Amino acid sequence: SVTLNPTIVPGGATNSIATVTLSAPAVGTAAQRTVTLASDNTAAATVPARVAVATGATTANFTVTSHTVTTSAVANISGTFNGGTKSTPLTVNPLAGVVSLAISPNSVVGGSGNATATITLNAPAAGTAAQRTVTLLSSNTAASTVPASVAVTTGATTATFTVTSHIVTAVANPVITTTLNGSATAPLTVNPLLVVSVTLNPTG
Repeated sequence: SVTLNPTIVPGGATNSIATVTLSAPAVGTAAQRTVTLASDNTAAATVPARVAVATGATTANFTVTSHTVTTSAVANISGTFNGGTKSTPLTVNPLAGVVSLAISPNSVVGGSGNATATITLNAPAAGTAAQRTVTLLSSNTAASTVPASVAVTTGATTATFTVTSHIVTAVANPVITTTLNGSATAPLTVNPLLVVSVTLNPTG
């Protein structure tokens, strides 16, 4: 048999460990103990050409290397030995991408109140820091600024960052954009600080 762990991976970020199992302990020369390996979708996953089972052993492991895909793909991983072939499927998914952005509060007084933005991904983040990093942008940096980027923790589906407001003389509506394998935007209203009342003491 051929088994995989895990059987579903984010392409280009996580690989799978495959195990080939023989029906009896391996014997003979290295060539006589060698299993030929193949993937029927090398754009999604690749394997070594072969793996040798140690003398007396019934199993051997090898790495199935996943590759970046734009849509979910299946690669059937097979092992051939003494004319018999066994295979098992590996599902390779695209890396997680941004699907939504929420800002709270969505209206602030410039220079005296900031907002917290929450990014949501469509799958748990995986891979290197660069593969988990969301690029941030404000359409009006005079009214609000954001960090250049924020990294989503491995395994997480959300991340937060601060939108810093600045003093304005008129209402501004900067749009915050987040991008990682997709993008999402959300508006923030930045209000000027205004006089709200005049009181007298004494009044008469």
